[in-house]
Amino acid sequence: MKLYPIKKNRPHRIFWSLVVVLLTNSCIEPFEIKTQSFENAIVVEALITNEYKTQQIKLSNSFSFEDEVVPPETDASVYISDDNGNRIDFTETSKKGTYDSEIPFAAESGNTYQLFITTSDNRSYQSKAIEMSNTTQIENVYAERSSKLKEDGVSIFIDSHDDAGNSKYYRYEFEETYKIVAPDWVSEDLVIVPIIVEGEDGIIDTIQTFEFELKTTEQQTCYKTDLSKGLILTETTDLSEDRIEKFEVRFIKSINPIISYRYSILVKQFVLSIDAYTYYKTLKKISSSDNGIVQNQPGFLQGNISSIDNPDEKVIGFFEVSTVSEKRMFFNYRDLFVDEDLPPYFIPREYSTPLRFVVPFQQNQIKYVGPTDYIPNPNNIPDDDNPDPNSGPYKFVTAACGDCRILGNNVKPDFWYE
Repeated sequence: MKLYPIKKNRPHRIFWSLVVVLLTNSCIEPFEIKTQSFENAIVVEALITNEYKTQQIKLSNSFSFEDEVVPPETDASVYISDDNGNRIDFTETSKKGTYDSEIPFAAESGNTYQLFITTSDNRSYQSKAIEMSNTTQIENVYAERSSKLKEDGVSIFIDSHDDAGNSKYYRYEFEETYKIVAPDWVSEDLVIVPIIVEGEDGIIDTIQTFEFELKTTEQQTCYKTDLSKGLILTETTDLSEDRIEKFEVRFIKSINPIISYRYSILVKQFVLSIDAYTYYKTLKKISSSDNGIVQNQPGFLQGNISSIDNPDEKVIGFFEVSTVSEKRMFFNYRDLFVDEDLPPYFIPREYSTPLRFVVPFQQNQIKYVGPTDYIPNPNNIPDDDNPDPNSGPYKFVTAACGDCRILGNNVKPDFWYE
């Protein structure tokens, strides 16, 4: 163990600053969006599937542009009944507005289900009775190198087939998990150890020493899981058979660092009713815009949930009862990009040899990556801030480049294999 003392006569003055300059050269004058009129409405997110699990329903309220938090609908009574007279109650969790079924269950083929909601102020709502959809399995999930809009990348495709020809309408979600390898990881950590000492004049002072210790936690390899965004829909009504072939559910640019090492995707396929498909297709259309603002503002999109007390009350959302099948696949970057360089890391790899590093180091803004041959010029440093020459110099890097935990989780997922 080596000790590197720094005499500390006064607190270190850290002159680290971040200056953000925004330069604009636009002919468009910016404007602030404000809500002119606002009508409150309950928002329902309700999906039950044929998976045996704790099912979940979320209730919230509509909000204006100025609101920063989605207001949850709390303390509601929520239950689902089927055509056999069974009732399953839902209880609000610690996350306000989220309701879990009191027992795990799976929706069964041939049954119909209906959702009932009563709010804390006695407003009552019910859905239409929805029949469980057909079951269609994903046959294959695979990756191919491709290009889109002249961008090189990887396409994730799925194949699926319903021999009976009864499914026809599909929605997809995915969970993607990828390996993160910190490019500037080193096996040792620089540890700051303050020591209180008494000087010859009896004045109490603090000496900061630096020790090198082997890292005891995994900081080189981590994993991160992201969920799909937006609506992914397709149908087979115009085809001669209910078959989906080479349908793209995900495109990843070749410069995206998530595919740098090993990548996995779990694709989920939901079979929809025609009403659910029409609802989601319309929702996707009115929520998509090249400019981020819908040019033709739509009227209210009615789902399959209504107010029992007031038929004219607007209710946002859809009660979906669907079968789901899922399939996972893996690939390595070298499986598709044999000779190309790896994509750039998630953040720029910037190295520095700061003389005043204690505070940013303690705040985990930078990570030690080794010694350096750089010798600071004392003439450029005020005498009262000149550290002891035995304090380094050390080389540091932005924390995420030396510690993968900044970006992901160092616990390998149960499903992961190399």
